[in-house]
Amino acid sequence: MVASVGMNQEEVALQKRIERFQMVREQILRQVREVIVGQQEVLDQILIAIFVGGHCLMTGLPGTAKTLMVRTVAEALGLKFRRIQFTPDLMPSDITGTDIIEEDLTTGHRKWTFVEGPIFGNVLLADEINRTPPKTQSALLEAMQEHSCAEDELAVIDLTTATRVPKVEAVTSAEELLGFQQLVRMVPIAEALSRYVVALVRATRPKTAPPHELVKRYVNYGGSVRAAQFIVLAAKARALSNKRYHVSYEDITSVVVPVLRHRILLNFHAESDQVGADEILKQLISHVKRPQEN
Repeated sequence: MVASVGMNQEEVALQKRIERFQMVREQILRQVREVIVGQQEVLDQILIAIFVGGHCLMTGLPGTAKTLMVRTVAEALGLKFRRIQFTPDLMPSDITGTDIIEEDLTTGHRKWTFVEGPIFGNVLLADEINRTPPKTQSALLEAMQEHSCAEDELAVIDLTTATRVPKVEAVTSAEELLGFQQLVRMVPIAEALSRYVVALVRATRPKTAPPHELVKRYVNYGGSVRAAQFIVLAAKARALSNKRYHVSYEDITSVVVPVLRHRILLNFHAESDQVGADEILKQLISHVKRPQEN
């Protein structure tokens, strides 16, 4: 806790908001751990995405608790959870909602009524989005834009075969969460670190001169300016989550891979040589000169 001696009212209020943010985050983790065992890195990245108002792309084999984790996080946040199971015949209106005609039985008058789709939830899990037609995917994407294992496995077995049913309690609200998102944006970042992020994202582009050998050989398209924006935002959220009040080099390098791995498009050479985005990005982190931090 930062001493409040000599601080004005605005500084004291800001300090209380920061302390509240950190306390709520710890409470969220505590609630989720009542249900989910392990997967701490995934959970940390989900919370970072939430605190910056972003989205998560979750991949994994069936039975790895992806749906359960998202639902549990939503419950801990006090938010409405919705899920869409994507199928080949799903229509855009199945996501966004549709207008229907309702008739008043007493007067006989008819009127149009809008029935909200699942997109109107606070936390939406879009399951197997690749199975649905492009126009339905576009409806979802547009809405998104507009706005150590052995012990863990034993714990899962104990948790899921016992009579005790964990109850997740909400520790915050949608309104407070929006405030946290604004608080994250207030975390300062040094200009040298911002320039480093820009240089790192530019290094993912094969047309940047001179390109890294891996990028030149395996990458078709690199990250955009938006990628740099979300690296900075994610780094700010990580810093605040770790009770620090400025962005560090480690904050940036720890979020580069999860932010960029789906934003760079690899070519067929990468698939042929079995080279993944993670490997390329880790090489770039060590290749781009580390900035001088004051």
